[in-house]
Amino acid sequence: MRQKLKLLGGRLRGARLGRKLPLRVIAGRVGVSIATLHEYENGSIEPPALRLFRLAQVLNLSLNQLARETRRAA
Repeated sequence: MRQKLKLLGGRLRGARLGRKLPLRVIAGRVGVSIATLHEYENGSIEPPALRLFRLAQVLNLSLNQLARETRRAA
């Protein structure tokens, strides 16, 4: 589970940084504290489903893009 949270957090951070948006902007748009968003990005805590949906909206991503599994090379 921890690895999946780390992957999700990395996708969130990558999407935010790719849009050159600071934590405070995304946190404000989503309705969470900067500390909470930071914990999502670090994989420390899992965002609830509705919060994940809102993050996807704010970052202009689909839920599939955020939640997709990373496949390992065989």
